[in-house]
Amino acid sequence: MLGCYFLGFFIVGAAVVAGAGRDDRAAWAVAIGAAGFAGLIAGMVLSSRAIRRAVIAVRNTKLRSSGRRRQAAAGVAVRLSWGFFVVIGISSKPLTGSDRDRLVRQAESAGVKVRGFRILDTRGQKIANAAQMGTIPGFRYVLLTDYSLDNLPPQQVDAVVAHELGHARRHHILIKLGAVLIVWAVLEGLAAAVSSSGHGFGGVLAVPIFIAIPVGMWLPQGLVGVRLEEAADDHAAALVGADELAAALELVGDLNDTKRNTGRGWALITQHPGLDARLRRLRDSAEKTPAA
Repeated sequence: MLGCYFLGFFIVGAAVVAGAGRDDRAAWAVAIGAAGFAGLIAGMVLSSRAIRRAVIAVRNTKLRSSGRRRQAAAGVAVRLSWGFFVVIGISSKPLTGSDRDRLVRQAESAGVKVRGFRILDTRGQKIANAAQMGTIPGFRYVLLTDYSLDNLPPQQVDAVVAHELGHARRHHILIKLGAVLIVWAVLEGLAAAVSSSGHGFGGVLAVPIFIAIPVGMWLPQGLVGVRLEEAADDHAAALVGADELAAALELVGDLNDTKRNTGRGWALITQHPGLDARLRRLRDSAEKTPAA
């Protein structure tokens, strides 16, 4: 998918350079930029089969070692399976029984409409995680790994799900998408303005802007993502208590062998604050909140 994007923006940049001598070069740049974006979307759709094979391959990989290798594989598997779960039918099953009934009541009390709770098979990879997927209430799911349900007590499962309900309640998926689209539009407009200038090198000067677009697509997601994770933590803490959420996050971190103390760069890449930073923030909040 990323390769399709890089190919698209290089084609756009070349087209802008080629059209730099035309009177309608600004319109030309915008039109080609729109075509490149359409090509990106088409590439994502067409690559879904390859992504499905990649997810299955990662899910079937038995990792015996701990540390960064397992953490990286877990991240790939979880992120890809979340994004393409409904579209390509990654193996999952509905959550049933008392766990489902309890979580349905929790979602209702949080004011979040959820179509269903589903379970992903990650016991072989020992991935403990959860995610919220979908922006339309009638098509919104909360996903849990079976490894989480195996190892977390019910109250900590509730805390993890409360965090995901916070993402849904505050429309974080739409906020992330909006941040990326705003950056995309600004950079595309800047490139069009530069290429339409009266200078003969306008098209050449636009190329670095197009090269900056991948950074512009990634960096806002990282910056916004960190803030949204903190906001979801705040929402969950209000529902289940900051101490309970901190205990759940700490256990999930232990189960996933997550590195606790990470820098700013790693937080931007993963779009999550470091685990130690999240725990400190929650426990500080718990200390400041008077007991009921």
